[in-house]
Amino acid sequence: MNANPEKRLFKTQEVIGKQVITLQGEDLGAVARVLVDPETAMVAGFTLNTKGWFKGEKALSFSSVKAIGNYAITVETKDLVDNLNNLPSLEKLANDFNIYSTRVITPSGELMGTVEDFSFDADSGKIESFLLSGGVIRNLMQGKALIPVSAITKIGPDVVIAKDNAGESLQKADSGIVDNIDSWKENLQSWKGNLANLKDDVEKGWEVTLSTAKEVSKKLGEKVKEMKEEGTDKSKALITKTAAKTTTFLSDSKNELVSTYEAWMEKLQNFKNRNKLSPEELSSLLWKKVGKDIYDNDGQLIIAQDGEVSPEILDKIQQAGKTKELLLSIATRDVAEKLETLEKDSEEI
Repeated sequence: MNANPEKRLFKTQEVIGKQVITLQGEDLGAVARVLVDPETAMVAGFTLNTKGWFKGEKALSFSSVKAIGNYAITVETKDLVDNLNNLPSLEKLANDFNIYSTRVITPSGELMGTVEDFSFDADSGKIESFLLSGGVIRNLMQGKALIPVSAITKIGPDVVIAKDNAGESLQKADSGIVDNIDSWKENLQSWKGNLANLKDDVEKGWEVTLSTAKEVSKKLGEKVKEMKEEGTDKSKALITKTAAKTTTFLSDSKNELVSTYEAWMEKLQNFKNRNKLSPEELSSLLWKKVGKDIYDNDGQLIIAQDGEVSPEILDKIQQAGKTKELLLSIATRDVAEKLETLEKDSEEI
């Protein structure tokens, strides 16, 4: 990409879901993941969601990008997007490294927080800052904070190491509770985009679940709006206490739901790429509850809604070729249960 005298910064959540378009007008898919090279602290490339379940995960090297705009990412030609397994350096990063939810600590052992997002230069790919939540951020900022990459000494495979005086570089990220809710809604929209190509009945359960999440977010927004409107009639101390509680609640709940979503999407993507699950992945499904009835090709019920997956049931599922349906059914229920908890907690705020 061409050098730009003025930096254009994007958060990864602003990039995920963007369409990748060729200069010939071809839509190559939407960004699914932003891949980071921990050695250089730069964006190495992107994985893409493409139409069709068994076409394999696609990827795009950052060096092949012509431009990242507010609406889309452009490339010169479609051959710049390839199967991930044909791009070994990106495949290794996709399989072995995930910056999200990584702990950031100092040499003295202080937990600064965990990485929720990061901003990078759209022209160079250089990471400029990390968005942190939890840790000392929760106590000092009552929300989230930005830490510049200049305050980081090492991005390791499991932990990010910050300078001992990194706290002096922190900048409060949240401008208000309502902004948190808006960001929450944007994430839900990008998730819907990632799942737009899934069409069968079980897969539609994801859309219903995400719609429920959006409604919860809407209720939270209305609750915060009421707090603001009634602020003149309440003590400042009460407003401050309630606002802090809401901010913390949104951050924690969002992190938990995002982690759950990403874990299931990773399993679904693995199945999509290989058309099978490893023994370890299959074992992880045992004794999970399903969100919908699953039938074999003859219409015989294999497992009913809310049923637990026993070893015998798992064997029947595999024999019937219903592993994909099982994955999605368990995933839908898992996310839905966390949303139920979210709804209950929101009523108490």
